[in-house]
Amino acid sequence: MIAFARDDGDNRLFVVINFGEIPATVSLPTAVGDTDLRTGGPFRKRHDPRAENTGHYIVVDDVVVCRPAST
Repeated sequence: MIAFARDDGDNRLFVVINFGEIPATVSLPTAVGDTDLRTGGPFRKRHDPRAENTGHYIVVDDVVVCRPAST
């Protein structure tokens, strides 16, 4: 699994790559929009009940590219 952010000063993107054979739930540092920018489709969001705070989790099958949610 690799996760990173790219920021050009005006736009920020999160990229998560899952090399595993099964989907992985990944915690992100902030809420994200509903659209996977790579596919144009929605992605699955999750809440981890074991986490002390609510967190921002998405399910990654292989690759997800997303933007932080608009405020």
